[in-house]
Amino acid sequence: MSPAERRWWRIVQQGNSGAAKFASFEEIGFDPESASRYYEFTLERADADGFVAVATGKGDVAKDLWRVDQAGKVQSIVDSCATQ
Repeated sequence: MSPAERRWWRIVQQGNSGAAKFASFEEIGFDPESASRYYEFTLERADADGFVAVATGKGDVAKDLWRVDQAGKVQSIVDSCATQ
């Protein structure tokens, strides 16, 4: 796991304390462009109530789709490793 990916998961884990409410990745110092060679990160929703972020797989894991919210709840929409 790259340093940026570790940072992403720390942000996710902080969601339980409410500390991860934000409007953009840049606001919290997370650079989605360089974060991972395996995933592209986007914000599906970010508002006063929290956020929903999405990690979409690239390359070998192109079918992966994960969603995480401000509470730290990670939801596997499509896990390409589980379907092999």
